[in-house]
Amino acid sequence: MTAALSVDELHVAYRSVPALRGVSLAAAPGEVVAVVGPNGAGKSTLLAAIMRMVRWGAGDVTVGGRSLAGLTPDAVARSKVALVPEGRQIFANLTVEENLRLGLIARVGRTPASDRAAIAEVHALFPIVGEFARRAAGVLSGGQQQQLAIARALVADPDVLLLDEPSLGLAPTVIDHVFDSLAAVRTMGRTIVIVEQRAQRTIAFADRSYVLADGRIRDVLAPGDAGDSDRLRAAYFGVDTERDDQ
Repeated sequence: MTAALSVDELHVAYRSVPALRGVSLAAAPGEVVAVVGPNGAGKSTLLAAIMRMVRWGAGDVTVGGRSLAGLTPDAVARSKVALVPEGRQIFANLTVEENLRLGLIARVGRTPASDRAAIAEVHALFPIVGEFARRAAGVLSGGQQQQLAIARALVADPDVLLLDEPSLGLAPTVIDHVFDSLAAVRTMGRTIVIVEQRAQRTIAFADRSYVLADGRIRDVLAPGDAGDSDRLRAAYFGVDTERDDQ
């Protein structure tokens, strides 16, 4: 089976300072893959590189077997990849519905009927988005804005959905709702790549989790590894836990 997303030996540097050092990962169609790791590990850089928002030094990224090399970010979006950025980045002065319609721009083969169907789908998935359709997006709570940001990405009909820190700045009860929403998105059969600081919860949620530290993949974890704090500590910080116990 062709991977929905494949990252192969990807290198990225900022002014000669390495940010990603030969990162490789893959996500199958319909799979939820997480990338966790400490601050500054390169997690957001990885998503930006997939979207071609930063230049690659070497390596490749393919979507459905097609290389994204040389594409512009808007061309990547038209290749059925959508990013929900850190901090949501909704347009506060536009209405909720207007934000959704901006998301439709990247949809391939648009028709008025398909636009209506896409918006109806996210209204069903996120009822608050339909309820507040005519409100300015800026008056929504942080959790509601996060739902809108995910909905705006989904109306583009992506095969691969990238999420950068979707729980950032949210209260614990709101985070519960965000993960419930992602569980609903999962049932739609889309491939999800989620970057998160909340490692244990994210590892338990994802089908597979890559631990990224210092620009390198340090470990690959299954959901059952979420409670293995020693293994997480070793992957995050390069700690030899056996030596520490002596």
